[in-house]
Amino acid sequence: MKLFICMDDTDNLQTQGTGWLVEGACREMRSMGWAEMSRISRHQLLVHSDIPYTSHNSAMVCVASTEVSPDKFIEFLGSYLEKHSAEGSDPGLCVVPEPDAQTQEELIAFGLRVVCVKLCKFVIR
Repeated sequence: MKLFICMDDTDNLQTQGTGWLVEGACREMRSMGWAEMSRISRHQLLVHSDIPYTSHNSAMVCVASTEVSPDKFIEFLGSYLEKHSAEGSDPGLCVVPEPDAQTQEELIAFGLRVVCVKLCKFVIR
């Protein structure tokens, strides 16, 4: 199965960016034998005065090819973010199994929208 993993806002102005943290998490998951990890991609989010961000407001995404359950990834990565995110940051985590074609189209549409429009904050578990 493929899991899409996204992390955002784990840094502050005095620390390394989120990409460094995601790289470390990927290394750990590989070393535990959990997954083959894709390269990490950076996705620019909306830069707007109503949205707090550190320097560039971007999110990092990677894809895990794995047989480990999404719940284990969420548990591990949630703990990883708690341990490694910078003080004062507002870390976010999203773990999504590879979607079907219709859901993928909806996710892409949502992604394109959030780079242009401020949307409300929400959490789905």
